[in-house]
Amino acid sequence: MPRGEEFTFDMKQIFFNVIKFVEKEKLGPVIPLYNVNERLSSMLNISIRSVGRLKNEMREVENSMMEKKRKMDEEKEELANQKAQVLNRLRNLRSRSSSSSSTTSINANSVGDPVPRSPRKLSNAGRPLTILTEEQQEIIR
Repeated sequence: MPRGEEFTFDMKQIFFNVIKFVEKEKLGPVIPLYNVNERLSSMLNISIRSVGRLKNEMREVENSMMEKKRKMDEEKEELANQKAQVLNRLRNLRSRSSSSSSTTSINANSVGDPVPRSPRKLSNAGRPLTILTEEQQEIIR
C-alpha cells in the first residue's frame, strides 16, 4: 500500500475482485481477450452496462483534457507569434534608423506608427564657435 494513503472499503473490494480474476486466469484466459467489456465486468464485479457507462465517462474526461491541452497549445503558439512579430518590428526599426540614406520614404500601407529618424548634428551648423572668458566659465561651473 502506498505511504500516507488509505484505501476505502469499496476500493479494496474492487482490488480483491481483480486479484481473484487474475488468479483464475493463471492457466489461460477464462474469457477471451478480445471480449473487453465482459472481462472488465467480471474483473470489477459490475454489470456490462456499468462498464459501458464508465468507458463513456472516461472518454469524455480524456476529450476534455485533450481540448484543454489543445487550447493551451494554441495560446502558447499565439504568444510565440506575438513575440516574433514584436521582435521583427524592433529589428525593422533598427535597420531603418541605422540606414545611411538621408531621405526616408513613408509607405502609406505600412503597419504600425511611423517612427521619426533622430536628427543628425552637423558640425556647428554654420555658426562661429562661442568663446567664453574665464569669468564666464567660472559662473557656469
